[in-house]
Amino acid sequence: MKCAIDGGKLNVFSKYVFASKDFKNIYRGRYIYKCSLCGLKQIDRTQLDETKLSDYYRSAYRNVAKIGRADTQAQIDKYRARANAIADLIPPEITVKKVFELGSGHGFNLSEIKNRFPECRLFTDEPDGTVMPGVAISKSERLCCITQPRLSFP
Repeated sequence: MKCAIDGGKLNVFSKYVFASKDFKNIYRGRYIYKCSLCGLKQIDRTQLDETKLSDYYRSAYRNVAKIGRADTQAQIDKYRARANAIADLIPPEITVKKVFELGSGHGFNLSEIKNRFPECRLFTDEPDGTVMPGVAISKSERLCCITQPRLSFP
C-alpha cells in the first residue's frame, strides 16, 4: 500500500476503532496506517465500499458523529468567529466570484463569504448537502465540482 499524498510506504499504526456498526459494513479494513515519508495517518482505501460510503454520508454520518446535533452556542460562536477570520484574509481589492470549500460541514465559512460577496457562487463536496440556511448550493454545482476538479493528485 502507498500513501494517498506522496506514495510513501504505509505501515500499520493502530487498530481502527469503529464509532458505529454501520461503518463496519463500509470499511472492511481493520487498521489505520501511517506513511513512512509524511506521517499522514490513513486507512486502506481499497477496503472501502464507495457506494455504501456515499449512502452512509448522505443518511447517517451527521447523526453518528453528532455534527450539528450537539453543538453548543459557544461552539457555534467559535465557528462563526473562525469564518470571519478566514473571510478577513481575502484582500479588499479582490472580487470573489466562486468559492469551493472542501468539507464545508454546515457552511459557516461559505456563509460568511456569501455575506461579503453576495454574487459569489459557492461549491462544496459535502455529500449530504447539509449547509447553513441561506447558503444555497445546488446539486448540479456540487456535482460539477466533484466531477471536474481543477487539482490533480498523484
